[in-house]
Amino acid sequence: LRNSEIHAPGARRWVRVDGPKVEVGDDGPGLPGEALDHVFDLFWRGPDDQTTGHGLGLAIVHQIVELHGGRVDVQGRGGFVVSLDLGSPGD
Repeated sequence: LRNSEIHAPGARRWVRVDGPKVEVGDDGPGLPGEALDHVFDLFWRGPDDQTTGHGLGLAIVHQIVELHGGRVDVQGRGGFVVSLDLGSPGD
């Protein structure tokens, strides 16, 4: 949500939780298609990113979720949405 405030000021933001599934998103400008291939890379930052971030946030989220048997996906056109599927309870 903090990144959304920085990169998509004025966009609507949301968090949806449905059991083990979590979605965090905004309806801002999103990212170009080629950038979506890199959002989970360590130290990667967007093409025009002039912020003070280090490009670690989504890379760390990706590693943690996958280590616990879950999955992370992003959608970056018509907004930016990160979807986490943490699996079934007890898995």
